[in-house]
Amino acid sequence: MSIETIRILLIEDNPGDAEHIEIMVADSNQLFERGQTIQLFHENRLSNGLERLLLGGIDAILVDLELPDSQGFDTFLRVKDKALDIPDYRVEWQQ
Repeated sequence: MSIETIRILLIEDNPGDAEHIEIMVADSNQLFERGQTIQLFHENRLSNGLERLLLGGIDAILVDLELPDSQGFDTFLRVKDKALDIPDYRVEWQQ
């Protein structure tokens, strides 16, 4: 059996939103077959997230477009510039 870990980088400055996502990831890990997991790396500023991204090994990125050190579509472009091997999808959250 192969072990598959999906590594997600979460760049989110709102502690409540980050906590909800962390809980969802923990719940999702219980649904996977044995050996499959999601590993979440959380950064609260874009600059920290970009540093983490440069370390490699990230499969997907969830990024808030309204961060203390970057706003709007510029945030997406800055992440995309550093994540050349990760496909881009833009999803807008509506409450």
